[in-house]
Amino acid sequence: MHHIPNIISVFRILLVPCILMLLDSPWGFRLFFISGWSDLADGYLARHFHWQSKLGAYLDPIADKLLMTSLYIALTMRGVFPFWLAAIVLGRDVILALGGLLLMQFTKLRDFPPTVSGKLSTFCQGMTLLAAMAGFTTPYFWYVTAAFTIGSGLQYCWLRVRDLW
Repeated sequence: MHHIPNIISVFRILLVPCILMLLDSPWGFRLFFISGWSDLADGYLARHFHWQSKLGAYLDPIADKLLMTSLYIALTMRGVFPFWLAAIVLGRDVILALGGLLLMQFTKLRDFPPTVSGKLSTFCQGMTLLAAMAGFTTPYFWYVTAAFTIGSGLQYCWLRVRDLW
């Protein structure tokens, strides 16, 4: 039973190509919606039943980032999102991933826990995707998502600098 959250994360990874293939159909929207709820479910199960694992600590964010990155690239290429929004969303993730790798390589830091602002950023990014896939796009969503994404990126950077001191 303790493997259920990891199985759900693998399921979410496998949903990514399906969502991309069905992006222009209502099924793409439905599968993205299912992926979002399954993300909440695997997190709840892991915490509530103490089914956390080292594998799950990698699988869950990989599933999240694979889905978000793929959809932001695909929707930007289709002209749904402006390039600057995708650059902010992907740029933040690249900077944080590279920073984390460098810190792990050259320092004793190993733990980079999620923050509330990071969760809010992911929520905004997901809602912006959901709205776009439902055919409702507005610059308002873009600006809010950009603000939360930049803010959470700056907070993560500040926390890592503080950890070094």
